[in-house]
Amino acid sequence: MTLKFKYADFQIATRSRTLDSVVTSHSALLETARAILAANWPLPQPIRLLGVTLSGFRKDGEQADRDSSLPLFPLT
Repeated sequence: MTLKFKYADFQIATRSRTLDSVVTSHSALLETARAILAANWPLPQPIRLLGVTLSGFRKDGEQADRDSSLPLFPLT
């Protein structure tokens, strides 16, 4: 998972964390994003945008696990 910080002066920084297990819930996604943010707190300046990127869904040659999906919409 990667967090992208876009600061008020338009500079961009990214921080990432490799997870040991598959993210299968919104709460796990939010918990990890908060942990990355907390590890970089306080921020050097105000942010105007915060983005989350998920990657590494499967290794090359592996079959995708269709049972463990994270529905992104709706977020409620």
